[in-house]
Amino acid sequence: IFAAGGDGGEGLMLHYDGQDWTNMDVATNGPSTERFFRGIWGRGPLDVFAVGRSGVIWHYDGAWSRMTSNTAVDLLGIWGHGSTTLLAVGAGGTVMQHVAGEWSAMETPVQTQLNGIWGSGPDDVFVSGDQRTILHLEGGVWSAVRSGTTEDLEDIWSDGPHDAYAVGTQGTLLHHCRR
Repeated sequence: IFAAGGDGGEGLMLHYDGQDWTNMDVATNGPSTERFFRGIWGRGPLDVFAVGRSGVIWHYDGAWSRMTSNTAVDLLGIWGHGSTTLLAVGAGGTVMQHVAGEWSAMETPVQTQLNGIWGSGPDDVFVSGDQRTILHLEGGVWSAVRSGTTEDLEDIWSDGPHDAYAVGTQGTLLHHCRR
């Protein structure tokens, strides 16, 4: 299990091996902004990604290495599917996709901060964000989904292709059903 976060100016990356939590040294020689993590996702114990301030993306394959993200915006969430789909979200309506070893921006219909991301597959992805934002990726195109709230949405998750759940400020809990 990996856990990532940060407080003020220092970031923290922890690993649990089934017995103990240990602090993992990430970018010990770099600026503290490179160690302030906001999101983490992994395909397995030796294929983990973490995102954070100023477009920072780290990859773990037994050792942490910094990836070139091609963005300077704060990244707040990351999600992937299989060995080919990897998406990161962040400030200014940013969605970055990792294709053929390179990160590039995807066009979205919003400029708001995007906080959370989840998908059931590469063509069924939801994103949540500030100002009641929910986006859905289908057919390679992002579209806005009516959320029915005025609150900022912090995260989104689902247990299958039909139901998505979003949480937000002021105790907001939303359920989106596509049956």
